[in-house]
Amino acid sequence: MSPNVRLSLIFSFLAGVGRGVWSFTVLSGYLFVLTGSNAKVGIAEGVQGIAQLVVALGAGAIITYYKRSDKVLWLAAVVGLVAAGGLIFALSVHGATELGEHRFLLVTAGLGLFGSYQGVWNTALETIFADSIPSGHRDEVNTQKFNLTLLSSVSGPLLANMYMYTFGTNDW
Repeated sequence: MSPNVRLSLIFSFLAGVGRGVWSFTVLSGYLFVLTGSNAKVGIAEGVQGIAQLVVALGAGAIITYYKRSDKVLWLAAVVGLVAAGGLIFALSVHGATELGEHRFLLVTAGLGLFGSYQGVWNTALETIFADSIPSGHRDEVNTQKFNLTLLSSVSGPLLANMYMYTFGTNDW
């Protein structure tokens, strides 16, 4: 197994666990407590999904034209750091009245950045992953990736629920 495939499997698993912790379990509840509106929860999560779609199309076009998935992964790292910083800022604003009232907009913008990050890294990583598997061995490696995806999809919410039951309260 090539180093690219091994690292792709590890990163995909860890990203899936992280996504499972905050996105599948916590994000919708937090957005609903923040806004009291199911419609706003859908808008915020929709912004993330649309950003991921649009950016993935652009990343795919860049990769196809320039044949440089590795450079697009570096771009993904930068976008990811900006998205993480934006979300940390949006979530850490507590007492400021002006910013506190606009927290939903800040979180939604942060989710848009995070969706952009997901669109870039996923497109580039999948391209590198596919290019690194020799013909005749794709079934075996894709089965491993599928199993890791299922495991990460289950373990993220499990970890979030364990945390909430152990340390959490309903005080956001």
